[in-house]
Amino acid sequence: MATTTRKARPKPPVKGIATKKDSTKAIETKAGVMKDSKPVPKISYAIQFLDGREYTEKYILKKVKEIWTKTYKNKVGDIRTVDLYVKQEESAVYFVINGETSDKIEL
Repeated sequence: MATTTRKARPKPPVKGIATKKDSTKAIETKAGVMKDSKPVPKISYAIQFLDGREYTEKYILKKVKEIWTKTYKNKVGDIRTVDLYVKQEESAVYFVINGETSDKIEL
């Protein structure tokens, strides 16, 4: 009688333990997600004009969100990326949302 050998199935990785394959990815733990990379610093900025006007990133993003929701009838949660282009000579900020929708804000 011929004997057959069974192939051992690979064991699934244990949560919370990094394997060689996933050592560069985030690792799930009971407390949340632990990342292997360093934390990203919080950045804030303001745009200043020669005549003394100043606009913060919070103000500009607030205006972008207003246009996105009121003019284009979208939800704020649908925003994935926002690209801003400041044109001081026009007193305007042009923006592109999600690489598709573009408009401008008059400052």
